[in-house]
Amino acid sequence: MSNERILLPKFDAIKNKEGKVVWGRTPYIFTFTNKEQYLAWRKVWRETYKELSAKIRETKKLRNEGYRNKDELAYKHQYSCNTMREEARTLMAILQEGKELSWSMKTASLGK
Repeated sequence: MSNERILLPKFDAIKNKEGKVVWGRTPYIFTFTNKEQYLAWRKVWRETYKELSAKIRETKKLRNEGYRNKDELAYKHQYSCNTMREEARTLMAILQEGKELSWSMKTASLGK
């Protein structure tokens, strides 16, 4: 599972009719059915988020250097930052839903 990544849904899939992003439920499909699979999924999620976070930090450094040097293309780094931040927010929403699903699976198994 080390080569896997959390695949993000397309952002247009979580926009409403007016084109505004709707936070809350994502169209992500969870594949875990037990605790071991959930923990493996969390590990993959953590690695994916860590990579994305590092990319955001690096892009912010490039953006700031570009603004300091009066680079006309620094705005492209800002656009990349905004896009990656949207991905990070989506990953956080997916994590929250995964936690809720895991909790509901745990309470259902305890209730049997």
